[in-house]
Amino acid sequence: MSGKKQMSAYSDAIYTTVTPILGGVVVILNSLELFMIMKMQKKKRSKVTNSFIFITNLCVSDIMVGIVMIILKSMDPYMKTDLKDDNTAKEFYGILKHVFIRLSLFISIFNLLALTLDRYLAITGPLKHRKRGKSFVYKMIAAVWFFSLACVILIYCISRFELSNVEKYNNMVFPISSYTTSVVFVFCYSFIYKVVRDSSTKDIARSKSTYVKSRKRSSTSTSEQTEKDQKSPIKQEIKLLRLAILTVGVFCICWLPFSTCNLLIAAGRSCGGKDVERTLFTLAFFNSVLNPIVYFLNNLKYVKEFIKGEKAKKYSTVSSRTQITKARSETTTTMDSTNRKSSLTTSQIPNNKHPSYVCSYDNEVFLNDES
Repeated sequence: MSGKKQMSAYSDAIYTTVTPILGGVVVILNSLELFMIMKMQKKKRSKVTNSFIFITNLCVSDIMVGIVMIILKSMDPYMKTDLKDDNTAKEFYGILKHVFIRLSLFISIFNLLALTLDRYLAITGPLKHRKRGKSFVYKMIAAVWFFSLACVILIYCISRFELSNVEKYNNMVFPISSYTTSVVFVFCYSFIYKVVRDSSTKDIARSKSTYVKSRKRSSTSTSEQTEKDQKSPIKQEIKLLRLAILTVGVFCICWLPFSTCNLLIAAGRSCGGKDVERTLFTLAFFNSVLNPIVYFLNNLKYVKEFIKGEKAKKYSTVSSRTQITKARSETTTTMDSTNRKSSLTTSQIPNNKHPSYVCSYDNEVFLNDES
């Protein structure tokens, strides 16, 4: 029994230490991702794509949950000691735990649903998708936050009423939301994959015929350029689709085990104990760490260019500072030399108060004062 208590205390120490550190990593990585998205759009000087708007929104929500997790887990040790009888602290802690953590889940779910819907419309109706303005996307983002807030506020209000079996209903939130959206994801992306595969086969056949015709009419370089121009939009769509699929896949891998654990607890069965629950929750929270990594891997070429650009900028800054310092030192040296020459010349000028004249005789100079 004492061994179990020691193990529990050890896991408590790890949990309260690792989770805030993980929250800091989440904030740093997602802030870097957000910065890189903005730099990428500024460098390319192109219109912001719908997918990047949804990824940016997901990034903002992950930063929020990282900050909340740092505060929440930093408060954990004090909730059992100094803040045990503080009702205000308890209320604040409860809001962070029951509102903001679930808010992050719902934002991720609704945001990924919106991203999936956007990719679905882009593949099935590309012309209509291009005609839609960015206002449609921003409306979807607003809807994501509205419905997420509505869901968590409803859950929090139900919890405050202290209904019977309220903990059971709270545990059902994660399984219902995660499993339902996972089914939608599988259906949508299976259909998207089928459409992309069929269209890719047709595009390859069409590009080959175009390549043969253009080669007969023009030079090889022109025909190769034509082929590249035809493939570039397809590559861009496939790249965005790959980013969406990877993001959704990471979400399912991270959240489904924790949701399954909550489903077992709601059904009155054991999930392996407190340590297993904490491990699965940490895995679910790790989703916010993996999202920016997925983005970096999907845009590896730009990440390398970004790192090179930052190094070059740093080198140019240091070089310019060195040049400025060198120029200043040269200017100072020149000014000192000029001042020395000026002082020497001034000392040779006759004094008005004691007039004097200079007589030279046999290469000797005599300074004679007039009496």
